[in-house]
Amino acid sequence: MESNVRWVLFGLLLCGHALSAAEWTAVDSTSSVSFMAIQQGSPFEGEFGSFTADIDFDPGDPASGSIVGVVEMGSVRTGDSERDRTLLDREWFDPNNYPHSRFESESIEATEAGFRANGQLTLKDVTQPVAMDFTFEDTGSGTTAHFSGTFELERLQFGVGEGFWSDTSWTSNEVTVTVELDLEH
Repeated sequence: MESNVRWVLFGLLLCGHALSAAEWTAVDSTSSVSFMAIQQGSPFEGEFGSFTADIDFDPGDPASGSIVGVVEMGSVRTGDSERDRTLLDREWFDPNNYPHSRFESESIEATEAGFRANGQLTLKDVTQPVAMDFTFEDTGSGTTAHFSGTFELERLQFGVGEGFWSDTSWTSNEVTVTVELDLEH
C-alpha cells in the first residue's frame, strides 16, 4: 500500500511539473512586436518598445493553451521622428486616451504550418476578431522556446488613422503585425 501511495505522489508531482512547463514569459531584450504598412506607395516598419506577453502553451496540446499580449501604444518607433509624433496623435494611436492594445486568444489550434490563435484584439477601445498564425519551437530542452506569429488587420476598423488619414491612397488600410518572442520558464 505504501508503495502505491509513493507512485501516486510521484505521478502527481510529474503532472504538476508538466502543467507548469507550459507557462512561458518573454525575454524582453530579444523579443519584439512590430508592424508593416504602406505609406505613399512605400512600405515602412515600426515597432513597440514596451509590451508584455503571457503565454501558456504546450505544442502537444494547443487547445489547452492561451495567449495574452499587451502593447503600450506610446512606445511606437518607426525610425522617422515626424511619423512617430503623428502616430501619437488623436487620429492615430492616441495613447493619452488609449494607452494599451490587447490581444487575447479564445482558442488555439494546430495547422499545417504550425498553429493558429483565434482571439480578440482591442485597439482604441474597439474589439475585433483576429487570427494569429504562429510557430513555436523548443530551443532549449523545454526551458526556452521561440514564438513567431503574424496577423493582418485593417486599421480603419479600429479607428486608427481617422479624418484626413482615412484616405487609403496615402496610408494603406492593411497592416501586418509580427510578434517575435524568445521565451523562458
